[in-house]
Amino acid sequence: MKFTTAAIATSVAALAAASPLQTRADDTPLFWTSQLFALAPGTDFDGKYLQAASGGLLIGLKDQGASCGPDPRNYATFVFGNNTLSLYTDNPPQNFYTAPGGMGQGNIRYTTGVEPAPSNTLRDGFFIDNHGTLNIQFTPTGPVYGLQACPMYKAPGQYSVWMDEFEHPAGQNCTKFQARVSNDFNPEKCQYTE
Repeated sequence: MKFTTAAIATSVAALAAASPLQTRADDTPLFWTSQLFALAPGTDFDGKYLQAASGGLLIGLKDQGASCGPDPRNYATFVFGNNTLSLYTDNPPQNFYTAPGGMGQGNIRYTTGVEPAPSNTLRDGFFIDNHGTLNIQFTPTGPVYGLQACPMYKAPGQYSVWMDEFEHPAGQNCTKFQARVSNDFNPEKCQYTE
């Protein structure tokens, strides 16, 4: 699904008026749900919802394969708060982590249940700025990272989402974009593939 500029502006304005957005420096334990869409003018994924499948953050899948209620959903609903990012699920929980630095190249993945995050990864650092954009910052005074979409091998129009810490993670030709919040007024808990 694509958004028009007017729809995006209306959504962000409504969110700014209705939701107290938290910056990285504010560790207030406020949790809320939302969808995320890509703001990337001139790309084939501009306006598309972010998805979760196979333990990763993705864009452009024909079917993300999540188990939801009676209505199929081809986008992920996220839970934000305390500088963490999770998927809106029942048990088992599904929580994101990042793999910054040279070894992880800024990979963004999620675990299911009690599965621990791999070594040298971080669960916190996710925040929504005052413009409604998802960013990552590991310390209050550290650099702020955005996101980039990297084409998936042999899957035209499908992208894996990484931090924009490195220009070419895993040797891929990636495009930076803004992941903007879009209120989900009828959130539904789903279980996403591992």
